[in-house]
Amino acid sequence: MITVTERAKVVLQALLYQKVNIPLACLRISPNEKGGFGLGIDVEVAGDQPVTFGGETILIVDERLAAKLDNIVMDFEKTDDSHELVLIESLAKKLVAKVSQQPS
Repeated sequence: MITVTERAKVVLQALLYQKVNIPLACLRISPNEKGGFGLGIDVEVAGDQPVTFGGETILIVDERLAAKLDNIVMDFEKTDDSHELVLIESLAKKLVAKVSQQPS
């Protein structure tokens, strides 16, 4: 399951409130035609993995992506020039997996 930082959750919730005016709808991360990921508006269906914040679902992860995003962290980065949601591979999870695979 993707890990979403508190900063990213705040941004996702604000985006949801600003852009979505459909009951039960939230943001969905799903595969796009180019082999990457896209963010859209949808409702939760069986198999989706919800991300909650403040007691409500703000993001749903398409079941086709759940395993691919297992070691990924979604964060919000703010620079002088831009503000963006980013996906980062979790080094901590990789290190734990690598150490647990080492022979004793």
